[in-house]
Amino acid sequence: MLATKRLSSSLSKGRRILADKSFWELTATDWLGVEIARADVESLNILSVLTTLNTLLHDEYTVRRFCGRVQIAFSGYDNDPRELFEVPEVRLYMLNLDKEFPYWFYFITTFDGGDNLGLISRCLCRWKIISKGYGEYDKNDLELFLIHHFEAMNFIFQKYKLPIEDNEKLSFQVMKCLGLKV
Repeated sequence: MLATKRLSSSLSKGRRILADKSFWELTATDWLGVEIARADVESLNILSVLTTLNTLLHDEYTVRRFCGRVQIAFSGYDNDPRELFEVPEVRLYMLNLDKEFPYWFYFITTFDGGDNLGLISRCLCRWKIISKGYGEYDKNDLELFLIHHFEAMNFIFQKYKLPIEDNEKLSFQVMKCLGLKV
């Protein structure tokens, strides 16, 4: 019985220590790959992905650690000839996820040349295909997309008191990844 009390007391102390740290701080992880299954897309189940993404907002340490270090991927669409942004269910899923987590400009990777950011923007904005591999955004959608997501990024910088210089650099990077002139 005494050993059980000691173990219980040790576990309680351990839980208090763990509660003060984010999951990410307890690991050596500095990159997050989020796989979104077709079944979740079709059922509009954003909960597990949203829960994971929201852990990135735990504290300043975690926010800084994952700046530009999140990548999303969709599974179950390998045999679909359409681009992901052409799939209505993917667009609707991303719209619902974006309503709850609009911080893409801060967290999404740009190391892929902007592919992830391009996918997100094309899911959330109307996109007109001009020819194979080329297209253009609906100007009104793009304007609203930029305003909304720069506001979300600015919120991150303000809330966690991050340097304005980093905001400026990231803003230029986002524009470049989207193929927009500054």
